[in-house]
Amino acid sequence: RQDDGQVEAPVAEVRERMGDIDGAVADLEALRAGLPDLPRIQQADLLRRLGQAYEKKGETDSALDAFSEALGLIGSDIQSPTGALLLHAAGSANISKGRYDEALQFCESSLHLLSTLGDTLDVARVYNTAGVARTFLGDYAKAWEWLQRSLDIRKKCED
Repeated sequence: RQDDGQVEAPVAEVRERMGDIDGAVADLEALRAGLPDLPRIQQADLLRRLGQAYEKKGETDSALDAFSEALGLIGSDIQSPTGALLLHAAGSANISKGRYDEALQFCESSLHLLSTLGDTLDVARVYNTAGVARTFLGDYAKAWEWLQRSLDIRKKCED
């Protein structure tokens, strides 16, 4: 457990990095059984990570279910970096389902929350996802602007 609302799941993280997504999902599902023992924000973060693993497996419906459950749990804690990451993850999954308007709404909400943190890699990732959603919506000028912003922030973070 961490004070910032994020849950440590080192075995699942290692499995995921090694390409064992099924193993990562199994580990995260096992941790999920202990959800009632965690604060709500940590429960939501664990569900976010589980949803992201499901999305990597190509199980977008399961990912969206996990994100929906997490959004229901997080409540007022949505105003946090963990909440912003959750909103971005939901945006990304909605792109996978072809729900570009919804994806953009999630990304814009995430950007609003992250705006207080300055330029970080998380902000760059959200701009990238929002740019992709805008591309699918045919708003090419805004998509280009946001994708360029993502690239500029990434370059700035690398320095």
